[in-house]
Amino acid sequence: VFEVIDETFDYYSSDNLASQIGKTDVKTSHVVVAHNTFINQGLTIRSDSTGFDMLGYGLIANNVLRSLQFAGDEDPDATIANNHIYGTAPGPLLATGTSQGGSIDNLFVDQAAGNLTPAGDLLLNGSAPIIPFDVSGSAFPTPFAARGAVAAAATEFQDAGNGSGSLTPEADLIALLNTAGGGSYFDCRAQASYPIPDISNNAGSFNQTNNNFRPALTANGLVFDANNDRVQFDRGAESNWAVVIGMTHNNGDISGVVITGSTSNLVFVQYLDGNVSPHAGLVRVNGVTAGNRGQLFDLINGKGLVAVELESADFSGHTHIEIGRASSSADMTVRKVAFLPVATLGSDFAHALRLASDAVVT
Repeated sequence: VFEVIDETFDYYSSDNLASQIGKTDVKTSHVVVAHNTFINQGLTIRSDSTGFDMLGYGLIANNVLRSLQFAGDEDPDATIANNHIYGTAPGPLLATGTSQGGSIDNLFVDQAAGNLTPAGDLLLNGSAPIIPFDVSGSAFPTPFAARGAVAAAATEFQDAGNGSGSLTPEADLIALLNTAGGGSYFDCRAQASYPIPDISNNAGSFNQTNNNFRPALTANGLVFDANNDRVQFDRGAESNWAVVIGMTHNNGDISGVVITGSTSNLVFVQYLDGNVSPHAGLVRVNGVTAGNRGQLFDLINGKGLVAVELESADFSGHTHIEIGRASSSADMTVRKVAFLPVATLGSDFAHALRLASDAVVT
């Protein structure tokens, strides 16, 4: 059981701390972090440290944590399974069996009094224990025990097999956007006409009024022509947005603009075979970072339906966010699109991002 005891200095505040694994020029082997309860802190894997490599001979499993994340690119060699993280915290996309929900106030019987017996969502997301006894020497129940350091029987977690851990990521995302009162979600398949309707209650506008620039409406989504096709989302007053697109790259096209703004000479996301120019924000494809235009091409070309994610880009100075471009538009079919306002979603933003990445490819 781990707990940060707050002190008067900001450095020792639990709000600012997470346990860490990793160091410059270190390779980890046979490191096991299992059946721990991190009461008020997370765990960060320092994959941003030069030369650090988390080898496959280790395990992070059956823990309860405020957050669990990589500081840099996620390492596919890391075995991370069956952990429970608090409701709005980030979690690794490459982990399996991650459950999410609750907070320090409702995941334990009486945390303030030191009673860390599992409660709430922990009792609904159990998994097979991997060690026989808990922190006090009591046997973990079988076949399924609550995650963490204290033994309690739990119902089995139903693994969705995706980054958000949700069995219904689309419904969960729409509910989250409705509660937040901001953000929009569009299913572009089998639409009869423009504008594309917002599935959320937030009435976002996703439209192209000029017939010459409209992507074709098809059963599979919006088909962009690699020339001038583009669709515009009115961003309103908020500046910082994430954009998540479920798309298929068509015809081996080597260069195309996926996301820009109303000032179309500022390109936010573009693929270009062999090009090392960076994007205007962090871009991932199915959870894997695409650090430049060439890497984006490699991650989408011939890969079928993928989730392309632009995280937290500043669109101030642009009246709208544009999918496609006035020239050199992408050759792609867009299935679904989520627009996520960073400030409005607040602490729910990280979770919304993962739900969106799962939802747009369902």
